[in-house]
Formats: sequence, structure tokens, C-alpha cells
Amino acid sequence: MTDFIEIFLRAGAIVLTVLILTRLRGLKSFSKMSSFDFALTLAIGSTVATGILAIDRPLWHYLAGLAAIYLLQIVLSRVRVWSGRAKNAMDNSPLLLMEDGSVLEKNLAASGLARSELIAKLRDAGVTSPGAVRAVVLETTGDVSVLTGSGPVDPDILDAVRRTP
Repeated sequence: MTDFIEIFLRAGAIVLTVLILTRLRGLKSFSKMSSFDFALTLAIGSTVATGILAIDRPLWHYLAGLAAIYLLQIVLSRVRVWSGRAKNAMDNSPLLLMEDGSVLEKNLAASGLARSELIAKLRDAGVTSPGAVRAVVLETTGDVSVLTGSGPVDPDILDAVRRTP
């Protein structure tokens, strides 16, 4: 019974710590705007789960670990903004998979995405014909963006999107 109570107390302390740190860090705490953000979100989740259940270790280890992850997130985010070289080292570049209704086979193969997965994403976006697709981009987070409409895509929308693998 004491283990059960300890798990609840640990859960409360850890969740409270995450709430406080998230308020201090701001909206980007759990974003998945980049692979870097996504990896740190996973690290936070793993630390929370382990910290609640691993009652054989002191709670402060996990609270310190959470604080370290948030601090690392803040520092590395600032470094990414200040240094293009650091940003390139930490982030993947988005990859163009389709352009003007045509699948870029070489890019699709390099992405590791199966054609059937691409087609499923097109259906999910409400695409009824490949000709309606202006561009499909595999984002740095692994999400797939489907751009439809008439006319060409504004170059600013495809800024930093790789056209070759």
C-alpha cells in the first residue's frame, strides 16, 4: 500500500514540475516543429513515466532530469536561432515528394515512405486527383504536408525544402 501512495505522490510532484517548467519555457515546450523538438518531447515523457514508477530511485533525480531537459531545450533553441550551422546539424531538411501532380520517385525512395503511404496521405488531405496536388512535403517531424490549389506554389512556402534527396 505504501508503494501505491508513493506512486501517486511522485506523479503529483512530477506533473506539477512539468506544469511549472512548461509555463516558464512557453508554448514551444511540447512542439514538434523539428526533429530536435520531437526528441526532447520524448525525453520529457520518458523521464515522467520512469520517475513516477521507479520508486527505487530518489524523486529528486527525475525532477533534476526534467529541469535539465528543459534547460537544454532553451539553450539549444537559442543556439539554433543564432547559428545556421547548428540548425543544420540539429534539424533535418524537409523533402519534396510530389510537385505539380507528379511523384518524385527518387525522393520518395530516399524518404523511406512507401507509395501506398503517400497515397493514404493524399486521401487524408481530400485529394481526388493527382493533378490537384501542387506539392507534397515530408516535413522535418515526419509529418506530410499536402498543398493543393490552382497555380504555382509561392516560392516562400517551399523555402528550405530539398528538391533532391
